[in-house]
Amino acid sequence: MALLLGTHAAVSNTNADEWLQERYHGAVRGDAHDFFHSMSCFGEGKYVIPIVAGVTYVFDFQCDAAPCLGEWAGRSLRAYGLGAPTVLVSQWAIGASRPGERDHASRWRPFEDTNAVSGHAFVGAVPFLAAAGMTDDPLARTALYAGSMLTAISRVNDDAHYTSQALTGWGLAALAVGAVNDTMECRSRVKWTPGVVSDTPG
Repeated sequence: MALLLGTHAAVSNTNADEWLQERYHGAVRGDAHDFFHSMSCFGEGKYVIPIVAGVTYVFDFQCDAAPCLGEWAGRSLRAYGLGAPTVLVSQWAIGASRPGERDHASRWRPFEDTNAVSGHAFVGAVPFLAAAGMTDDPLARTALYAGSMLTAISRVNDDAHYTSQALTGWGLAALAVGAVNDTMECRSRVKWTPGVVSDTPG
């Protein structure tokens, strides 16, 4: 977390964010621009989170038809619950603005704005990262990690966020999913086994 915010500070409080924004738009045009624009839909929390919650309810609690799907949705939902408060507090506490919104641009201005961390990047990354944590296939994991960054790129693509803000949203998603994965692994190592112990009552 400290490394993530330190990187955000180093990039956002210099001219690096503006430089990266200019370079991106100088390199990405046409069909590539349109593709990344379409990826923003994965970060729409008002749609994505209810869908994930619904899948969790159906497949994690109500039926065993698709246990992997239920586990994936459950991990994603827990990561949202764990990471969302940090995203919201960071957005407000850092106070940076969107491209073209205010004169101070991406520079930190505590409590002056709420765009310092990309919520879209956070929401869009979680399901991909949760799935990546459930597979041992290196190719599948690489593809899922790449997919997890598409929404973050879309925010830079659309001038909705600076690079530092998009990457911090992605980074908070990675931390939240990592914490959930660690919890799941600890649970899987604990096994309850019935046994008989002599010289005990009952």
